[in-house]
Amino acid sequence: MKREKIAFDLDDVLANSTDSLRLVVNERMGVGLKREDYLVPGDYSQYYERVWKRHGVVVSFDDLFQEMEVDQMHVPVYEGAQETLD
Repeated sequence: MKREKIAFDLDDVLANSTDSLRLVVNERMGVGLKREDYLVPGDYSQYYERVWKRHGVVVSFDDLFQEMEVDQMHVPVYEGAQETLD
């Protein structure tokens, strides 16, 4: 029997990943970027790097990816996300 697969988009759909990443970058890089600093026009390609460059922060997403891939427990889910999945 073939098993059906369901995929979920978590990043900024079910969980507040951008704001969590903002807090990690602020702590690690000693900066104070605000939520509104992440409202940068354009496509999603290299989005975070464009935000950081615009504010003089020298870090790449690749520098953070390995750690983020291991542990995402600090990323809060949006209200109602669990009920939606249920």
